[in-house]
Amino acid sequence: MNAGFIVYIVTNPTLRSRKLCSSTISRLEEILSQESKKAGYDFLDAIVLETETKEMVHSNKEKEDCMKRNIFFERKGYLHFNTLHYQQPPLNRVEPSIPFNLFVKNYRDTLTTKERLFDIILDIYQEKYFNINGIDKATLDHCLQDKGITRQVTNC
Repeated sequence: MNAGFIVYIVTNPTLRSRKLCSSTISRLEEILSQESKKAGYDFLDAIVLETETKEMVHSNKEKEDCMKRNIFFERKGYLHFNTLHYQQPPLNRVEPSIPFNLFVKNYRDTLTTKERLFDIILDIYQEKYFNINGIDKATLDHCLQDKGITRQVTNC
């Protein structure tokens, strides 16, 4: 999969409404596109990001911020796949998965099929949660199976 994954974007609340996040997203998109070309691709297929769901927040202010964040990403061309019921995997099998929003900015129309979204999720689990975070394979495979994804994380 030729896709970028944005893990965290945090803005100090006192600096909001200054276009800081908008310019950061634009710059990240440029960098990911350049890296895709350096890797030999003609163009980047997609950029993916996770955000917390409004059900996971603890106050009305956080809920409002969550909704504003979702609107912001949609304005920037990211599609929210709320029917997918995406979950961030737990650090271990004892803890529950965390419901998250999955946003995808497509540069190709083929990436919105359920199978392609499953490919993206598998890649995120493989690259971010297994290779970088070190979450064990069994935990990740269990989360994938809960989503109906039959392929598994590899040990490489």
